[in-house]
Amino acid sequence: MILNHYVQGNSGETVLLLHSGGETALTENEFLSMQLQQNYKVIRMDLRGHGKSVSNDLDNYFIDCAHDVIETLDYLNESDIHIIGASLGALIALVINDIATHRVKSLVLTGIMTIKYEGFEESSKEEDTRLMEIIELDEVIKYMDDIHEGDWRKVITNDIGKDWYPFEYTSKLHLIDKPALLCIGENAHHELNGIEQLYMNDNVHIAIVPFAGHLANEMQPELFSKIVETFLNEITERY
Repeated sequence: MILNHYVQGNSGETVLLLHSGGETALTENEFLSMQLQQNYKVIRMDLRGHGKSVSNDLDNYFIDCAHDVIETLDYLNESDIHIIGASLGALIALVINDIATHRVKSLVLTGIMTIKYEGFEESSKEEDTRLMEIIELDEVIKYMDDIHEGDWRKVITNDIGKDWYPFEYTSKLHLIDKPALLCIGENAHHELNGIEQLYMNDNVHIAIVPFAGHLANEMQPELFSKIVETFLNEITERY
């Protein structure tokens, strides 16, 4: 499917921004987008089931969503791109790189785990319980109703009780053969696990973002933007 999208800026290389779960192209990465538009063409997309990209077909989500993004890039006649993804968006970025690696010039990822930590299953059950409580809060319902045109509850709860996390993609980050930047909030302890093996690959760069947790891009937008801009400038000069 062609995803709802926005194209901003009209010069330089193309950067694709992929948002986290439950958010949309316009509710996340606003500061980063504004900064990047000065030197890059910036594309922002509502992922499948989010924002205006309405869909109830969520069974094979990661693969289907990756193909959605690729189909939308084809529609826009975009081929070589830098992808910046947060949480869900970062996972989709890794899938895209796996099935269409020739389309991807570099990756910037935040909000992902590269290895399954001890107690992951139990922790996931606790998070599922908290999630079911959160989506019943009046302020959450109003916010989500305002930003999503489809059945956001179905999207948010699609993976409840499932072994859904795509470690088969995240665990291969240390093997990547192109420039990649992994940004990790210092308080996102589970995401810090396993980064030692990443240092063995010169293609992978790691930034620990202070005073940030799971979504470093939103908790420290100015610092995150500076790190991303530095990374993009460096790899553009080198490659």
